[in-house]
Amino acid sequence: MASGGSQLKYKFHATASCVVTGRNHRQSVELALMREDGLMAMSGNVAVPPNHAVPEAETVVEVRYLYAFRDSGALFQPVFLGPCDDIAPEKCTIDQLKHKAAWPSRRRTSQRRSRKNDAQYPFSTAA
Repeated sequence: MASGGSQLKYKFHATASCVVTGRNHRQSVELALMREDGLMAMSGNVAVPPNHAVPEAETVVEVRYLYAFRDSGALFQPVFLGPCDDIAPEKCTIDQLKHKAAWPSRRRTSQRRSRKNDAQYPFSTAA
């Protein structure tokens, strides 16, 4: 048994159908998804395993990922699953992505320290 106890780590993966826009160095391809306005948005790169042929541009592929970043649309930890022949490139839209949950915003309080506290902390920049 591992030193961490009997807990198991489970990752909630999702899959997405993406369009290949180009080939990178070696066994890697660029991925994109269709935005609401009809333009293609880059979704990152994925490595193609040695037992798969590198797909050509405009090919639809299935990718497993952990989550997508909301600002950039980039996939986090993408894994190539294979080509997907039953989906048209126009159907590969950005709304199929599972985005990373946003952190709750921190409330900043504008409380000024008293002169007594400023004397205790000479490095303070409060006036």
